[in-house]
Amino acid sequence: MAESKRIIMNIVEELKYRKVIALIKKENFIELDHYFKYSGMQEVNNRLVSLTPTYRDNTFKVINDMSKYKLKNYRK
Repeated sequence: MAESKRIIMNIVEELKYRKVIALIKKENFIELDHYFKYSGMQEVNNRLVSLTPTYRDNTFKVINDMSKYKLKNYRK
C-alpha cells in the first residue's frame, strides 16, 4: 500500500513539474508556426520559387508547327 502511494505521489510530482515547465516555455518562447501568412512558395538558393505540383512535373510543351505543309488544290 505504501509502495503504490509513493508511486502515485511521484507521478503527481512529475505532472506538476511538466506543467510548470510548459508555462515557463510558453512565456519565454514565441511560436512562429502560424505567424506568417502561407504564400505557397519555397525558398531555393535564397530565392522564393513557386511550388509545382508533382503531377505537373513531367509535362512538356508540344510544338506543332504546320507551316511547312501547303494545301493543294485537288479540285482541278
